[in-house]
Amino acid sequence: MKKPPSLLTVLSRNLELLMVKRGWTSPTVASKLGVNPDSINRIRAGRSKYLDPEMLENILNLFEVTPDTLLLPQDGVIYDFGD
Repeated sequence: MKKPPSLLTVLSRNLELLMVKRGWTSPTVASKLGVNPDSINRIRAGRSKYLDPEMLENILNLFEVTPDTLLLPQDGVIYDFGD
């Protein structure tokens, strides 16, 4: 039985998809959030060990999505990155 994807994997993949839909790069998102692009790159790569709740709220507001859209697996999206 295959284990479900980790929260970090789901978050990174869903953020990536939201960015692609808008045509935004990491520097673009970082600029809009007032953070360093490396912070966004770490989230996108699933390497962020800690996500500040305020940052999460800002990401949700920026993309105008609910927590479910960002934090839960979405139908038709592949989350298998070998974790």
